[in-house]
Amino acid sequence: MAALAPALLPIAGSAATSALAPAAGSLLTGGLGVLANAYASRTAQKQAAAQQQQAAALKIAELEKQRSIDERRKRDALKREQARRRARFGAAGLLASHSADAVLEGLRQQTEQSIMDAREADQLSIRNINQQLSADRRTARRGARATRQRSLLDPIGRVGEAWPDNNFPRRSWTYLR
Repeated sequence: MAALAPALLPIAGSAATSALAPAAGSLLTGGLGVLANAYASRTAQKQAAAQQQQAAALKIAELEKQRSIDERRKRDALKREQARRRARFGAAGLLASHSADAVLEGLRQQTEQSIMDAREADQLSIRNINQQLSADRRTARRGARATRQRSLLDPIGRVGEAWPDNNFPRRSWTYLR
């Protein structure tokens, strides 16, 4: 444009501006579409994460409820077995002996150990559920970050990179020269 006569410069400038206006409008519209898609994607990811969190909480609640039911059943079974053994020991005349007490204490200890083992197994299951949830969150965040990076389009429609500090690559602006 520097080679043009000074009188023709305003005309050439307006022609260049009018030629770039549709392209700029197209880029603006495309950019808004990318932002809208990114927002919709982010909202969907948040909803999916909330559903995963809710499902994990439900699994944990079910495990705890089942553990409570199992503990109550084991303790009830222990009471019935102790009553049955006391009746047998009483019929045999051994109710006041130390061996009868030792047998009944052994039954109680076995039941308590069984309950503790079940609690540990449930805690391990809960820990696994929470670890899986955390891993899913990390994977979703990585996927969202990659999607955002892919959705940042440079002016000619090629997939660009995320440009930190607004440091745009100069190669993508060469078509304007």
